[in-house]
Amino acid sequence: MEGLTNVLLILALFFLRLGVPILVTVAIAYGLSRLDAKWRREAEREARAEATARMDEVRPQPAGQPMTIRLPEAVPAGMFAVAGGPPCWDVKSCSEAMRANCAAFRQPTVPCWQARAQAEGRLPATCKGCHLYVPSMATSAGQQPTMH
Repeated sequence: MEGLTNVLLILALFFLRLGVPILVTVAIAYGLSRLDAKWRREAEREARAEATARMDEVRPQPAGQPMTIRLPEAVPAGMFAVAGGPPCWDVKSCSEAMRANCAAFRQPTVPCWQARAQAEGRLPATCKGCHLYVPSMATSAGQQPTMH
């Protein structure tokens, strides 16, 4: 009987020496994975809220107003005009100082949104909500849009 007690005692001490630290490590890992999942959910919510806030800043294009592109005779070849309207710097009433720093003003033969995309390396979020932006013509920066 004493041999069985000794074996049980050795097993109990073995579990205490190895099993408890392993169980504590597993519990900590489980807690950290749950904390990581919580932080990821919070980051996703913040990213969605930020994207929604950015989209609220962008003025949506009025519904029911189709965008037509034509090349009037009075405009030099290659210059695009939206529905024969004035250039963007006139629409937005840009000052002379703003015009001097504007990629669209420096490239009047390119649509304003495309000039900004070429200069900045990406299409600014404000361009997507502007009535001068024509999504069907959107191409990667550096390419000239095609007329359909």
